[in-house]
Amino acid sequence: MNSIVILITDFAGGGVSRMMVNLALGLTHIGIKVTFITSKRCRSHPYLKDLDASLKVYAVAQDDKYRNIRLCEKGMLEIVELIQQSGAQHVLTSMELDHELSTNIRDRYLSDIKCVMRCGVNYRGRIKGRNFVAGIKHKILVRAIFRKADQVLAVSQGVADALMTTCKVPADKIAVVPNPTLVPDVFEKAEVNNTHPWFSESEPVIVSVGRISRQKNFPLLIQAFASLAQKSNAKLIIVGGGKKRERLVQLVARLGLQDRVDLVGFTENPYNFLQHAAFSVLASRWEGSPNALIESLSLGVPVVATDCPSGPAEIIQHGENGFLVPVGAKEQLADHMLLALNHHFSKDYCRESVAQNKYTNSAQAYLEKINSHSPL
Repeated sequence: MNSIVILITDFAGGGVSRMMVNLALGLTHIGIKVTFITSKRCRSHPYLKDLDASLKVYAVAQDDKYRNIRLCEKGMLEIVELIQQSGAQHVLTSMELDHELSTNIRDRYLSDIKCVMRCGVNYRGRIKGRNFVAGIKHKILVRAIFRKADQVLAVSQGVADALMTTCKVPADKIAVVPNPTLVPDVFEKAEVNNTHPWFSESEPVIVSVGRISRQKNFPLLIQAFASLAQKSNAKLIIVGGGKKRERLVQLVARLGLQDRVDLVGFTENPYNFLQHAAFSVLASRWEGSPNALIESLSLGVPVVATDCPSGPAEIIQHGENGFLVPVGAKEQLADHMLLALNHHFSKDYCRESVAQNKYTNSAQAYLEKINSHSPL
């Protein structure tokens, strides 16, 4: 493979979008011609600024009434033309609507292309987190989507296992590849001075990064920190935004932790928070391959994480680059945060444990897996 089309028509999934941009950069760096296609509505997204210096980004038409380009014939035909012009045989997608779009294009217009679907979601965990009826409907939908894939690239072994058991994807269609999480920007931003006053004080600061959502389970983290606060002088900074932020503010107030917990909201540079942390925490109910955990380790900062499906257990070596605790176990989370405050972790080992997530290493893994699956 010497060329590929990356198709992402919606940047609503921030982590997914970031990974597709990083992958495009990595593939370009190792000599692969990348045709990056998005929608006109997304063309001005900040993430795409990183691509403009390295490759051309194409923005296709979109019906004003619909967010989904599948319902806009003009947009679909523009994508068909761009794929033909690229000469690529593989179209890589990473979101459910784009998976459907690529297979529609293959089945209706370009029968010789291969639809490669990247999966960053542990569907077992996601579906379990929904009510029964919604979970059944979603399971039927994703099974139908992935059944049409020529190849599925999972971001962790846990994601691959869930694809086989929950989505019924045949094992011979699946390969595991690491996320292209680590780009030079991570390390450059980490060096930017952070003016948060707590970092100039003597008390250790714990940092947790993520979207405020049910998945990330910040209430559990705050409750566990309340137990820790009785045994240490540590402080907690939560970096991330979301609709449920006010509930967390109320929980912090109810627990009397206003002087010990700070919800700083979303920032484009969480890395200079992680850089100064004693350690970071991931309290998630489920993940695919957690980028915040990988970014923390890449900066030499250990992680206390729940052993959720999936990702953390494939990266964290208990006692070496962090600690793993059962999902939802508040007291064990508090106990291991206390342990982490007094435990010596090797910064070098932390960094080495995520070397596979360097964007060029990940891009090479993508190339090898796609090539090995393609017919000779």
